[in-house]
Amino acid sequence: MTDEKGFIKTDKFLESSLDGIFALGDAIGTQPFKHAANYEAECIYKTLNGNDTPVDYSAMPRAIFSSPQIAAVGSTEQ
Repeated sequence: MTDEKGFIKTDKFLESSLDGIFALGDAIGTQPFKHAANYEAECIYKTLNGNDTPVDYSAMPRAIFSSPQIAAVGSTEQ
């Protein structure tokens, strides 16, 4: 099942509405960063190996590779 923007809906363990089917990265539209997809893959791996690991984006780093580079982690004003 997808949301109104076409992204795959997942639960806190990144499992879709189809039992045993997981989604991550750009397909879920949550955090559009390569390092976020790596983290999501790690959480799925742990869940599949019996250690249910919910995704927690509270400390997800963000970076813009401009000159100068800009980065942030943690809470924002919003």
